[in-house]
Amino acid sequence: MVHFTADTLSGLVSEAIEACRTQPQYNLVLHGEYPYAETDSDYVGTFKQVAADWQEPSAPPHLYFNHGEYIHRYNDPWDFLLHELTRRTDPTRACLSLVDMHDILASREGFLPSFLLLQFGFPEGDRSVLSASAYFRALEVSAFLPINIAEICQYIRRLKESIPEIERFLLTIFAYKAHYVQRFSCFRKPLLEAETPVGISVAVAKRDLPTLREYLESKIHDESSVVSAEGLRYLVDAVVKCKEDFPEAFVRFLGEALQEMESAERARKAISYGPEVAELNRRVRAHLAKAHDALEQL
Repeated sequence: MVHFTADTLSGLVSEAIEACRTQPQYNLVLHGEYPYAETDSDYVGTFKQVAADWQEPSAPPHLYFNHGEYIHRYNDPWDFLLHELTRRTDPTRACLSLVDMHDILASREGFLPSFLLLQFGFPEGDRSVLSASAYFRALEVSAFLPINIAEICQYIRRLKESIPEIERFLLTIFAYKAHYVQRFSCFRKPLLEAETPVGISVAVAKRDLPTLREYLESKIHDESSVVSAEGLRYLVDAVVKCKEDFPEAFVRFLGEALQEMESAERARKAISYGPEVAELNRRVRAHLAKAHDALEQL
């Protein structure tokens, strides 16, 4: 077990980054006690909007999924938290679970949050000090940990509206595997995946070369572990219908990229993201780069 603490939330993130920069850390524990004002610090404010996106009851269009869609499935989490912490005769703790066993068993066909559990309480019965504990099966520390902390702070701010006695909070984060990924996308969709099929078809039909280049660049520079061929399928279908308007090399490299991406999709369902899937993704990006070069000739 690796344990770190810091006087500020930004310091806590810095400690985690330094610990994981060269190798993953297993059973990482981050812990600290902070004044309530830290939930609205400039540092947390930097991530406030993206944290709100991750807590929306359904995922916004630019994210593959979010945490809110899991938390809101069965009830209103706010009503539940307030009931457990203010209305029970022994209000000591309240727990939010993002997944159940069904989600875990079905996760090969889709997404599974790494953020599994969030618990609040007043361990000593002192309502001036709120305890917040979170458990992650995996935790990317450079880009995602700040968002996760901002999500937890969002809950703390909301709880204080109904429990004004809160003056400080204890934060404890457990991660089975904590790792550092440079330029981690945090499951934000590349432009090609976020665009609608109609939008893609219109860009192709209008021969909107700047937009088509942006589509390709969004996939070329996407280094996330998400494997999705959906946007590329729409693009290839639209281009094939108008193939006389584009260089033969552009059409060919797009088709080869789609074949590799579909192979990566099948491999990803059979195994975890690893060297085999990463290599297939590398080939996809290489084919898309060649398609991009072919467009540059126009």
